[in-house]
This record gives sequence, C-alpha cells and structure tokens, in this order.
Amino acid sequence: MSNTIEILVLSQNRFKNWFNFMAIPLFLGMAGAFTVIIPSVIEKDLGLGLFFIANDIIVLFVSLLYIALLWPEQGDLILSPEGFEVVVWPSFLGMKYTWDEVGIFQAAFISVGKGFAKRVCFDVTRDGKKKTKFLRFHYDPSLEEMADLMNDWKARF
Repeated sequence: MSNTIEILVLSQNRFKNWFNFMAIPLFLGMAGAFTVIIPSVIEKDLGLGLFFIANDIIVLFVSLLYIALLWPEQGDLILSPEGFEVVVWPSFLGMKYTWDEVGIFQAAFISVGKGFAKRVCFDVTRDGKKKTKFLRFHYDPSLEEMADLMNDWKARF
C-alpha cells in the first residue's frame, strides 16, 4: 500500500489568452501617453494634472497585473482529492473550491462585455448561496474535455 497523494497540475495555455498579450502594450502605451502629457496639463490645471497622475498609477498597476498573469505557474489548475485551485497572484484573484461545493462542470457560453465566450462553467454553493462560476484560463484539453476531466475528478472524490 502506497501513501502517495494524487494531484494533477494543468498549466494555462498562454497563447490562447491572446488578450493578455494585447493588453500589456495597450496599457503601457496609455501609461506612457499619460506620463508625457502630465507636465503640460499640470501647468494649466493642477486638479486635472493630479487626475492624470492617478490614472497613470492605475493603468501601470493594471499593466503589472497582466504581466503577472504571464508569469510561470500563474493560472495553473491544481486538482487534488480535496478539490481544485486556480493559482493566481495576487491570491485574492484565485479560486479554491472543494468537490462538495461544486456542481456539474460543463462547457457553456457566458456573456463577456458585449459578446460571448465559451468557458468551463460550474455552480458553487457556499453558505447556502448558489453562484455560477467559470474557469478564466484556457488549458490544453478542449473545453468539453476539460469539463469531463473535472467531472471525473469530482466523481472520484
């Protein structure tokens, strides 16, 4: 009898998350533009200049978050006998659930902005409240295969 613990780690497919690659230069370009025009805006209106400085800081912070998502191990999905976890920094953006908390996994379309995207969706019941959640990242199996894999793990444990 072995005492091994079964764990499966799936890394996100960063190339399917094309928005991350496009968002970084977009936000860094916006931050650069703010930085260039801030001195001339401050000369004319200090209040508006401070507003531009605040926007610059926010845009730089968002850029750092997108850069962090491309770091190794970001978005990794860890399946264990207890449940599953999506590893993200900062950790409050991640998700961790036990198998008892989640319902059936299925590939479904969700509303994203003005369009739709297909993701692996599931229901979570915590504190008597039921919410529908989805896996934010893409992994190498197709969405249908990913939903089947998650359902298999849920059924086993």
